[in-house]
Amino acid sequence: MNKEENRIYSINKAVWLISQGAKYTIHKDEERKDIVYFVFPHQDLSKEIKEYYDNKDLQDFIKCFREIKKEMHNHMG
Repeated sequence: MNKEENRIYSINKAVWLISQGAKYTIHKDEERKDIVYFVFPHQDLSKEIKEYYDNKDLQDFIKCFREIKKEMHNHMG
């Protein structure tokens, strides 16, 4: 990943990096106005990103969270 600008669209991944101490800013996507992304400038986050993907408990939690969120939306309408 480019060390100059680590652009992350996934809120799950961004929250993980922030919880690991990464500094960030939030930007609006110029092409898709309804989307924002996180930028982690001038940081080598390869270790943290590998930990994010290798953490089975975290990945299971995210999967479960998505399933429950989908189920909630189905009940709303």
